[in-house]
Formats: sequence, structure tokens, C-alpha cells
Amino acid sequence: MKDLTHNLIGKLAHESAAGFNDEDMASKEKLPCWENLRERGTELWLDTGDISQASAIWNGSFSGLTTNNTLINKEVQKGIYTSLSKMLLKCS
Repeated sequence: MKDLTHNLIGKLAHESAAGFNDEDMASKEKLPCWENLRERGTELWLDTGDISQASAIWNGSFSGLTTNNTLINKEVQKGIYTSLSKMLLKCS
């Protein structure tokens, strides 16, 4: 069950991030305010559970994307991960 759950979560993450690829994201315009911080040695990470939001605000100034349980839970409450829940219930 653990391997199946892991595979389903991986599949959902892959499908959710389908439009979020490195080339497209790096080509988005870098913003001067963020570049000013980067020039001082700061790496900018976007922290969200909402891949749509991340895609909308991401630009070439960011170094990475991360999330945590609290942010994912907010998205779960909105129903964004309902398809994953249904898949997991079918497999249990």
C-alpha cells in the first residue's frame, strides 16, 4: 500500500506541475526588486501549496519552489487534491 500511495502522489504531483517546467519558468522576466536581493547573495524560494498560484507569480529571479503540511492542507480544504483522495480510497 505504501508504494502504491507513493506512486499515486507522484503521479498527481507530476500532472499538477505539467505546465511548470524549468525552461518556461526561467524565461519569465526577472524582477529588479528580487534581482537586487539575489545580487547580495540571497536565494529566493517560493513557498506555496498552490501550483496554479506558483505558476502565475514565478519568474526567473526565484531559485526554488517548496511547500509544507500547513500550505498543502489549505489546498486540500479547497478541494484541489480531491482526485488524489478518491484514488487513495479506491486502493485501500
